Amino acid sequence: MIAGALKGEDDIAIGNLIVSNIYNMVIVLGIPALNLPKHARLRSFRP
Repeated sequence: MIAGALKGEDDIAIGNLIVSNIYNMVIVLGIPALNLPKHARLRSFRP
């Protein structure tokens, strides 16, 4: 990301920044969600 910005390739730097943020959100939110017990998941969606 930094190398692309230093070379003047701003599009690559911005693309890398966006993709890395999306990847981090998926990992940070997705892995803990897999660890939830099934009964906790089902109970949370009931009205």
